[in-house]
Amino acid sequence: MQSRDADQTNSEHEPRNGGDAFARKVAGFVILPIILIATYFISQIPYTVSSFRQFDDYANGKRVRFTGTYRELVGDFSHVDFDGETILVVVQPGENQLSPDAGAKYCVTGELQRSWQSSSVTITNAEFLPSN
Repeated sequence: MQSRDADQTNSEHEPRNGGDAFARKVAGFVILPIILIATYFISQIPYTVSSFRQFDDYANGKRVRFTGTYRELVGDFSHVDFDGETILVVVQPGENQLSPDAGAKYCVTGELQRSWQSSSVTITNAEFLPSN
């Protein structure tokens, strides 16, 4: 009689494989894609840059945001003065962008491209927003 009760209590404490398999499937099909999507959207939030030296902290292709003074358009590049340096900005192609006024302050958001041969910084796929 005691061995039967002992078998019952031992079987109650044994792990159930069905629950573990279900938990793995939930993690694989629900939680993992949510984490990957969240990581992508977090990477799209631009880093706010307040000085020219901070550009060295970010890798090529990272989205950055800074406020600078629009100077002029030369060919395909807009020239923006930021922290005493000139930054070349390429506006997103095909977008209905406002045409910036020379001497006005703008918030520029785009992807960082640095030249390793010189200290020049180019922002590609950029958007101009008037700064308050």
